[in-house]
Order: sequence, then C-alpha cells, then structure tokens
Amino acid sequence: MTQSAEHRRLVRLSGAMNSKAARLGVMGRVTVTGLMWVEEMYRECNYCGISLEAGQGTFDHVVPYDRGGHNVVFNLVRCCIGCNRRKFTKTPQQLRIHDQRSVTCARPGCGNTYQPRWAEWEAGRARLCSRRCSALWRYVLAERGA
Repeated sequence: MTQSAEHRRLVRLSGAMNSKAARLGVMGRVTVTGLMWVEEMYRECNYCGISLEAGQGTFDHVVPYDRGGHNVVFNLVRCCIGCNRRKFTKTPQQLRIHDQRSVTCARPGCGNTYQPRWAEWEAGRARLCSRRCSALWRYVLAERGA
C-alpha cells in the first residue's frame, strides 16, 4: 500500500519535531495522527486567518520550547509560513504586541516611523530606523565630541 505525499510529509514533520524536542529535552511526542487532527481542526492560519489547503502552511508550537512549551498536539496550530517566521519564539500575546508596535526614529530630522525587531526592542537598542540613520547619528555624536 502506497502512502500519499501528504502522509509522507507529516511523517517527516513529526519525526523532525520529535527529534528537536528530544535534543532540547522538551517533553512530549507528536504523531502523524495528531498532525492530521491539527490539520483538520485548523483550516486557516491561526494568526492572520488566511485559508490553508491540506499540505499548505506549517505547524507552530503556540508556547515555544524556550518559553516552557511542550511537544504535544494541544500546543500545535497551523499557520502560514510568513506568520510562523514572524512569530519565531514569541508567545501569541507578544506577537500581537509586536504587530501593533511602531517607533519614531530618534535621529533629529528623520522622523520615520518603523517597526523594530523584537530582540532589539527587548534589549533596548531599537532607537534608529536604519543603518543610514545609525551612521549619521554616530557622525553627529563624533562631531559634538570633537
């Protein structure tokens, strides 16, 4: 009996998820049946709401491993690849906060509004909108010090 391409994809995904969880010491195992159940339950992206066909999109751990999440089917949702990359290791609440955040560039004369990277914002470094503004700001500071 031959397996469908979708079944083979789910076998590969469940194996990869279980390997990564074991390597990181995260509890739980995901089965192909569990992934099929998630695929049936979530027919659209959990974060942006676009429709997903079988085989489209990806699976996301709602609570990431590094935030205490487990590798179990109840911690999984389907989402589009763009949302999965945007979420990365944020919780859904942090993702909503990040999506609504906009910052005005601190360089005098710029005034651009932009969305800072999450890690830079968390570290307190999200003040300038671009490398160009950063270079100009360093130049201004050097001129003032001279």
